Amino acid sequence: MVALKEFRDAHMIIATLYVLGPARRVAQITGEGTKPESGPYAELGDGKEPLKGTGGTNLVRFLKDTRNRTNEAIIP
Repeated sequence: MVALKEFRDAHMIIATLYVLGPARRVAQITGEGTKPESGPYAELGDGKEPLKGTGGTNLVRFLKDTRNRTNEAIIP
């Protein structure tokens, strides 16, 4: 279960680098105003709403919740 938590942590980093970052840069250029809630790109621009995943969910919140639920399921 610890390995799964580490995977979730790595997934957050990868999503930030390769999904949130590029989306943020495009939004800045086009003026769309999409802004991630947290991470290294949270303070960029003046976005009004968080990035959405393909299912329409708040991407950052979904990934964090999944990671946190995985961590809570670890039996000490």
